Amino acid sequence: MPVADDGRRASVDLPSLKALAHPLRVALLHALTTHGAQTASALGARLGESSGSTSYHLRQLERAGFVREVEGRGTARERWWERAVGDVDVWTPELAAMQEGRAAAAAVLGAWSAEGTRLLQEFIDHGEDDFAPEVNDAARVATLHGHLAVDELRALTRDVEALIAERLAASRTHEGDEDALRVLVQLHAFPVADRAPAASPARDAPTRGAP
Repeated sequence: MPVADDGRRASVDLPSLKALAHPLRVALLHALTTHGAQTASALGARLGESSGSTSYHLRQLERAGFVREVEGRGTARERWWERAVGDVDVWTPELAAMQEGRAAAAAVLGAWSAEGTRLLQEFIDHGEDDFAPEVNDAARVATLHGHLAVDELRALTRDVEALIAERLAASRTHEGDEDALRVLVQLHAFPVADRAPAASPARDAPTRGAP
């Protein structure tokens, strides 16, 4: 199960990480993190899955310590679920030293990133329709490039992450306010490998199946 190491951030062992490494389980945890507590039926409608499927995977996430039932809410037929952990590190030196750990971490981070990218694209496509002009002006979608030494990159990522965590912690006083926005903050800062583009299967190799 996830184990907190400093009261805020938790790390996972390989069994817990493998339990999370399923696209639907990552999507469920992402939805509970982004939108708050929900029922299996509501999550199924949001993700285009049956309530039976979401219920099953929520129980697996509960067993692994990632989600929990909301106490005092719901009925025997309709349980409410919420995220049970804070920030979680799924890419650690210990996990990266194992092939299974690298594969599971890549699956989780890839699925989590895909959910974030989907929400970002949704905002880009519909932000002007969904929110007031001042809300769209307050948001920011930007990409910055540069050259950093390893220690500079580490300092940048840790400092920015700490600042974001500090601001989000202070903003919890606004939870429940009608005019408070539910916000998703994405931070990406990584070295870019100089890889040759992959060959196009459609042009360079035969493919199977229907077009």
